[in-house]
Amino acid sequence: MGIVGGNFTRHALTQMAKRRINKELVKYVIKNGRTSRGNGNTTVFTGNGIRVIVDNESGNVITVTRG
Repeated sequence: MGIVGGNFTRHALTQMAKRRINKELVKYVIKNGRTSRGNGNTTVFTGNGIRVIVDNESGNVITVTRG
């Protein structure tokens, strides 16, 4: 796996803008949040009221949601 959270997909950036979540918060959750296995080849990071889904193969942030 590459650098986790190194790149953001267009979808992730759109979701972050809609929810007013900045890249620094996403990177903080990836580094310090709770991890769980996602669907397929993904990892889910949760913390600070957000959920970040990262593709395990590329390390890209796929999407970001609240809750």
